[in-house]
Amino acid sequence: MTLALETSMKERNTFPKVLGMAFTWITLVYVLFGNFGYMAYGDETKDIITLNLPENWIAIAVHIGLCLGLVFMLPIMFHPVNEILEEKLKKNLWFQKLNNNDAESSITGLGKLGICISRVALIISLVALALYVPIFDVFALLVGSTVCALISFLFYQPHFV
Repeated sequence: MTLALETSMKERNTFPKVLGMAFTWITLVYVLFGNFGYMAYGDETKDIITLNLPENWIAIAVHIGLCLGLVFMLPIMFHPVNEILEEKLKKNLWFQKLNNNDAESSITGLGKLGICISRVALIISLVALALYVPIFDVFALLVGSTVCALISFLFYQPHFV
């Protein structure tokens, strides 16, 4: 997401400062939330902090809020994937024919329909993957950690003396 955010900024030279401030505030909120949770529940604190809440309407509202947050975060998380997919889609010959051989100018109604269908297909494939992989959480952790490790190797640039 950081690359997509950086490319959408008006003043890209301020991005490192903005990113540093965001990481600082997010880390501060996580540390405070974790400390308050531990102070409230002590050694009996469960791994998932919302499982410590009593079963009442406030806990249900918190669970619903978390679920809604996940639902509304999905388009943000898929934004870079959609950009790459749509760029490749616009370079396809059949898409250019659909737009009267001009992929760079305004997209016709059929072109917009093709982009929407590609987005829906991406979401359906993710849902199918989540439903049919028996231990999807472990699979997602494996993929995430592998990709993060590969990215760290790619961005690592040793300084030789």
